[in-house]
Amino acid sequence: MQGLRTVTQQTDLTEITNAWSNSDFSYSDTYVGKETVVVAAGTFEACKVTRETKLTKPAITETSESWLTNRGFVKRIRDEQSWNAYLVMEAKSFPAIN
Repeated sequence: MQGLRTVTQQTDLTEITNAWSNSDFSYSDTYVGKETVVVAAGTFEACKVTRETKLTKPAITETSESWLTNRGFVKRIRDEQSWNAYLVMEAKSFPAIN
């Protein structure tokens, strides 16, 4: 079975990380607890996890909040100053469970 995309070239990871000035970083995930979250796909009791990523060059701290169920991400908010992005992603639907 063929996937949605086929890759015919491989790139060594060090080639990618050495090319980007923000390649040196650390992060931590924290389980906050269960919360009710409402998105287009419905209302869910989801586990909330926050992530703090600390970049060293330049000195930036980025944050994200994610709400997960046993079926995947329901919602994610990312504040990524390293590339001036603030993203809010929400599930519109989930595949049916057979």
